[in-house]
Amino acid sequence: MVITNISSTQCQRDMNSAQIQASVLSLDGQRRFWTSSDCSPVDESNARNLKPGEQALFTVRWSGTTSQQGCVGERVPVPAGAYQVVAQFGSLHSSPEPFNLTPA
Repeated sequence: MVITNISSTQCQRDMNSAQIQASVLSLDGQRRFWTSSDCSPVDESNARNLKPGEQALFTVRWSGTTSQQGCVGERVPVPAGAYQVVAQFGSLHSSPEPFNLTPA
């Protein structure tokens, strides 16, 4: 995931795991299968200063299993099929990016 300062001035933002997340959803967006923050403790503050045009890169890994908020319930493999991933930074959301999950 890449966050870019598109303004003409330097900005400071907290970029901890409570602010940055990715979600795997059904193609219609109605069902949530996984969100990166479900089973991850909130990091301490990760304040960063970004100059105009500067980018911050974050890697998000998904095990291919479901999750629920608070990491409750059983985590089961998500079946093969078509899904979408959406990135979120605070209140901002990316456009959905479709992908196919194929059997191993």
